[in-house]
Amino acid sequence: MPRPKIIWSTQSKESLKEIYDYYKVKSLRGAKNVRSDLMNAPRKIIFAKQYR
Repeated sequence: MPRPKIIWSTQSKESLKEIYDYYKVKSLRGAKNVRSDLMNAPRKIIFAKQYR
């Protein structure tokens, strides 16, 4: 069964950009890592069979 599609709201996209910009001042690589981790986090969610 295909995984559910993740839909990012406008507010969540703006928050992600703010987080990225905050960390970019300290470390560009760190900012990219944080952004990547946040973007990939929903893919790790495991849904119980009852919700599929």
